[in-house]
Amino acid sequence: MVTLCHVFGVHRSSYKYWVKSPEKPDGKRAVLRSQVLELHNISHGSAGARSIAIMATLRGFRMGRWLAGRLMKELGLVSCQQPTGINVVAMNTSLSRITLSDSSQ
Repeated sequence: MVTLCHVFGVHRSSYKYWVKSPEKPDGKRAVLRSQVLELHNISHGSAGARSIAIMATLRGFRMGRWLAGRLMKELGLVSCQQPTGINVVAMNTSLSRITLSDSSQ
């Protein structure tokens, strides 16, 4: 093994790591990924890793915030809080009323 690693320019530790790595996708991880995606969609994108970890644990899927964060990163999910305060539609409506009343003069 040492000679082969030297010939191919691969470190022994890298080879040993590759040998120990699982060949097939992990079914448990796929289930957890689907749960993370579902919980993120239920929260309309506002749940972060901590919230998702708590919600998944309450559903019976054992998950910490670090795992939830890694799964979110794999799925490309980012938490984003919904805007609050001024309603944009109401603001646009009131602006159009002001514009219409000014143009009639």
